Amino acid sequence: MTTAHIFYIPIMIAVGMLAGFFLGRRAAEVEAKDRRKRLARRKAMEARRAQASAGDPPAEGVAVVGQESGEGSAQT
Repeated sequence: MTTAHIFYIPIMIAVGMLAGFFLGRRAAEVEAKDRRKRLARRKAMEARRAQASAGDPPAEGVAVVGQESGEGSAQT
């Protein structure tokens, strides 16, 4: 084994650790973003269900399942 290995091996280990750190950090950020999206969707769905169970009409801009673009309307 030459003296070059004394420097080469630790440098490659450090490069691998840095690459793993950055890739892992990015994956964690993506996961956190997806978790926030799921939570927001879940809260919106629960709010729609609560509003529907209260008998209130849906808020402006909120689509009700099964009544998209005129479905179920009395106009023919």
